[in-house]
Amino acid sequence: MHWVDSKANEIISKKGKNNVVASGISPSGPIHLGNFREIFTADLLDRALKNKNSKSKLLWILDDYDPLRKVYPFLDSSFKEHVGKPLVDVPDPSECHDSYSQHYSSKFLRSIKELGIEPEIRKASEMYRSGVFLDYIVKSLNNYKEIKKILEDITGRNLPKDWLPFNPLCSSCGRISYTNAIDYEGQKVKYKCECGNKGYADASQGEGKLPWRVDWPARWSIFNVTIEPFGKDHAADGGSYDTGSRISKNIFDYEPPYSVVYEQVGIKGKGEMSSSEGIVLTPGKMLEFLPPEVIRYILARKKPKRHVEVDTGPGIIQTVSDYQKAERIYYREEDTDITDEKDLGRIYELSQVDEDRIREEMPFQLPFRHLINAVQISESTEGVMKILKRTGHWDKGLDKEYLDTWISRVNNWLDDFAPNHLKFEVQEELPSKIKELEKDQKIFLRKLADLIENEDLNDEKLHNRIYELFRNIGIGAREAFQAIYLSLLGRKSGPRAAWFILSLDEEFVLNRFREVATSNFD
Repeated sequence: MHWVDSKANEIISKKGKNNVVASGISPSGPIHLGNFREIFTADLLDRALKNKNSKSKLLWILDDYDPLRKVYPFLDSSFKEHVGKPLVDVPDPSECHDSYSQHYSSKFLRSIKELGIEPEIRKASEMYRSGVFLDYIVKSLNNYKEIKKILEDITGRNLPKDWLPFNPLCSSCGRISYTNAIDYEGQKVKYKCECGNKGYADASQGEGKLPWRVDWPARWSIFNVTIEPFGKDHAADGGSYDTGSRISKNIFDYEPPYSVVYEQVGIKGKGEMSSSEGIVLTPGKMLEFLPPEVIRYILARKKPKRHVEVDTGPGIIQTVSDYQKAERIYYREEDTDITDEKDLGRIYELSQVDEDRIREEMPFQLPFRHLINAVQISESTEGVMKILKRTGHWDKGLDKEYLDTWISRVNNWLDDFAPNHLKFEVQEELPSKIKELEKDQKIFLRKLADLIENEDLNDEKLHNRIYELFRNIGIGAREAFQAIYLSLLGRKSGPRAAWFILSLDEEFVLNRFREVATSNFD
């Protein structure tokens, strides 16, 4: 059983058959794949519950009332004046949206929709300003001593003697993290700000917010949240889930949600994703070079507590291959006796953007590695199509639009992520490096040309015949393949030789091999 189905069974037994799965994010910068893991985990739980005829709602809260905490590396130094202001009140650094928070959240929301995730969306700024949190703010202020004791007991920290569970918004400088609440009366909170301003913040008008450790349990009760995934930092001993659970029970009289803790996501060779550190790979960027199903697959195949490392380089080729294997297993086109692979069919199902629209017959699988090579051989869609047809990797039912989409993805990957050893360019003129070839290598090329011209060979047959040929001549595999690549690419390595040769125009290959075979640079 896939982990999400096991969790769904446990949730139904503990929480019943009417659930709200919540997730949220503070849009402090580019929302990367590590952040996406939370809403994706919530989406999987929501789907699994619905698969079991349980009612479930997916909720996503945009914490746009959180303050800008610092001038991040991707911001201009002029943003120093906005540090401490709610993100919804900070200008868009790219000047294309109404606010900082809208700039980063809108890109993310477009991406998750393309990835098949469409939650109910609520904005913290609107909820505070419309009074949704008001009763919970008043209750928190009236119970500030007990909340303070809970926080100190669980975290081991000592809060200021006059601490109150409210962050007022300064009416002068517009900052929410530079103020200190010093007293309250009903829904009005007296404060002093570091800018020198003093005043009263009216909670009913959204002139402030609850601190995170109180805000979180308040929203559980407001939205009847029964399930919530969150990162391991919140799950640590003394973390915000520990304090939130106690506050939820003791102050708001609400049972904390079922928790699903997830690990971080990293980029191979760079480390854990972090907007503040500039280690970022957004879902939107990934959609430029991978289909949504493969992006979902990358996370769906791992249990939440397993770390995920995304290899944007050569590993992407293997990732697509693994996804296609899961697809074959789902459609029973491939069997497996390996325990770790038995869930691949279910993983494939969860990887789909729309489970209700999974095709009855397995889609044709374009081999990603071959497509990468074909795109580098021909610049046109028609040329790529001819290569795929010549090498037996095309299906009559596929249309030009489908291929165009994949060609665009491959080109994006080649431009932004592909390592140099996987990039190549067929040389239109005779490469100067062929002068490095020995006599036996030239004989090999001449005989290979005769072989290609006189025999009808597919990929596998040509591969075997190449080996027979260089063994009969008495040279090694290294010398034989270097002769092929130096002749066609001007370098000593390249794509799988048999496939590569069949991908090219036959007349071009024959002329090139024979030209090299008769060349004399002595």
